[in-house]
Amino acid sequence: MRTRYKILIGLGIGGGVLVGLCVISIVALLILRFALFEPFQMSGNGMMPAIAHNEFIFVARRSYTHDDPQRGDIVVYYPRGDSRKFFVQRIIGLPGETLILRNGDVFIDAGEGENRIVESYLDDQNQGATYSAPTGEYDRAGTYYSIPEEHYFLMGDNRRNSYDSRAFSRDGFVHLDDLFGRVQGVILPLSAMRGIERMTYSFDVSESI
Repeated sequence: MRTRYKILIGLGIGGGVLVGLCVISIVALLILRFALFEPFQMSGNGMMPAIAHNEFIFVARRSYTHDDPQRGDIVVYYPRGDSRKFFVQRIIGLPGETLILRNGDVFIDAGEGENRIVESYLDDQNQGATYSAPTGEYDRAGTYYSIPEEHYFLMGDNRRNSYDSRAFSRDGFVHLDDLFGRVQGVILPLSAMRGIERMTYSFDVSESI
């Protein structure tokens, strides 16, 4: 009986340790979640077809602490001075570049002439439909945006229905400090769960100027 009693006590202590480890693990995961990641719910169709209305996205906080934002990154950002609302859009223009909208296409001048960027993620409705405002006129002469250092030019993929850098006041550029993080993927609904990879861009040199 004495031996059996010791065994039971030992099992009780082991169970307590196991529960404690589970609690610690859960707390650690919660700390990691709030420190590194944040869920957001998409509102509106400005990023169709990449992200649909009401889908929940998974955002890496502090994505750019040790890494520079890249063209094509889908990011969450807050308008300067207003942290109550957020936008989800794609980085198109980088610091120091000149972005040009002409005849529905996007051109980039990084100091070596104007080159049209190929945006394969746009659907048929939005291919060749990027104008200076979502409902604006054709930009035959070209609309030029000179992007300051530490600022970015962002647009939604649904170019005909996106309130973005083309329409914002104060030149429409987004400061690096206002970028909350890069979208890693869609987590809900489960049927639409998917990752969002970084883009690799190409330039159409046949349409260079």
